[in-house]
Amino acid sequence: MLKIHKKMKNKLFILIALSGLISLNAQAQKKATTGKKPPLVTIKKCELTSDSANSAKLPLSTILAWADQSSLIVKCSDGKSYTIHQFGVSIIYKSPMLVKDFGEAFDALPYLARKAADKLVAGDTFYLKNIIGLDENKKEIKLPALAFSISE
Repeated sequence: MLKIHKKMKNKLFILIALSGLISLNAQAQKKATTGKKPPLVTIKKCELTSDSANSAKLPLSTILAWADQSSLIVKCSDGKSYTIHQFGVSIIYKSPMLVKDFGEAFDALPYLARKAADKLVAGDTFYLKNIIGLDENKKEIKLPALAFSISE
């Protein structure tokens, strides 16, 4: 009974942490639009190009194969694919509950984040935030945060 309670407590904490990160990202987006900049295209969801199931839970091998590509590409709800140019990287470890931030990256995963990804286990989450992508014309576009939970 104690183990079940502990697992539920961990899951609840992860859910609260992710929702907090998403709301902070939403607040940052609202503040960024207060100037006289052209309106940003709203993209609701993006996923890995190899994610045929449109799932936020993926095998570690799928995430690592994507991370090792020379260009990190995502497909989004607008039907287009974008090359990820700038982004923040965090890993959320399930047990013990820990969030490790690897800072901002340009065009590829930071070396330490990639090495840490090799050691992820089921339930851990790979989180990309503050994503700026490039469209086919190399125009920058703000993309939504991506969170991939390790399924196996």
